Amino acid sequence: TGRVAPLSAYPLLTFCLLSSSALSNMALDYINFPTKVVFRSCKLIPTMIVASILNKKKFTSSQYLCAVAVCAGLVFFAAADFRLTPSFEPFGIILVTLSVCADAFLPNAQERLFN
Repeated sequence: TGRVAPLSAYPLLTFCLLSSSALSNMALDYINFPTKVVFRSCKLIPTMIVASILNKKKFTSSQYLCAVAVCAGLVFFAAADFRLTPSFEPFGIILVTLSVCADAFLPNAQERLFN
């Protein structure tokens, strides 16, 4: 048999998933698509930070360094399009950042729930 979460846990998980998607899509009114993709792709670092806080998970310095390297690579890869279509507003960055935060919290909340 699989693990079953209590029904009371689903509203928080659903809220995180809904927030992540909605905020990410709303951000497109203020930022261009490549900017959104870069921010969403760099959720690895916030996810690691939330895992350290919420689940007391330990990461080595080299793991953080690799995460930063992956995110930097994504930024450099998308940077070419920034020069072609640089359209973004601070409010869009706030929305996509909140989306990434919700997205970083979700897998850690699930992990905590099922452990």
